[in-house]
Amino acid sequence: MAAYELMIETNRRLIAGELLTDAEKKEIVSRFLNAANFPKQAICYGVEPISKARRPLFFLPPQNGGKKLKTVMGQMPKTHILNGNMYELEILRLLLLFAPDDPMVIEMTAQTLNRLKSTCFGYYGCSVGECFDAALVVLRFLIVAAPDETVWIKKIIDMYYNYKTEKKRVKAVDSYFRLCLSELTGELADRGAS
Repeated sequence: MAAYELMIETNRRLIAGELLTDAEKKEIVSRFLNAANFPKQAICYGVEPISKARRPLFFLPPQNGGKKLKTVMGQMPKTHILNGNMYELEILRLLLLFAPDDPMVIEMTAQTLNRLKSTCFGYYGCSVGECFDAALVVLRFLIVAAPDETVWIKKIIDMYYNYKTEKKRVKAVDSYFRLCLSELTGELADRGAS
């Protein structure tokens, strides 16, 4: 099973409430870490060049003749911004859940958080096109990677509510946002439900 299929299947199982054994978690972590790229090896995988900040660093989607990968909720991305960031952030999120103390996971997370702070979709509230969708992927990642970044998390929640009706969106976007809300805790959960 490739990293993408492993990420989708692991998410499916977790969303369904299945419990994974420690051995399964260890195997998932091992397979993801073995699939990781490192910035020296990172390449621009799109037809059009995109800024380095918007491009994943550690987990680049496989190049399937330009074919993009469906999101966790089954949405087919139109852009590399959503495709690449969904792939990387969902994998990093699982690594954080299963191996939060692993030095490689800690380093990849720190670099990814820094990268996301310089993106329009991840930090500055851009709602244009699939930047809106990619922001929700950032939200789900932040809930695990940086739960203390409440201002940042609230900013993405507010962006969702302010722009969700700006244009017709696929149903998977709303479903993904609801998934994010289900993973929030405390004050942030109250904020998201409002």
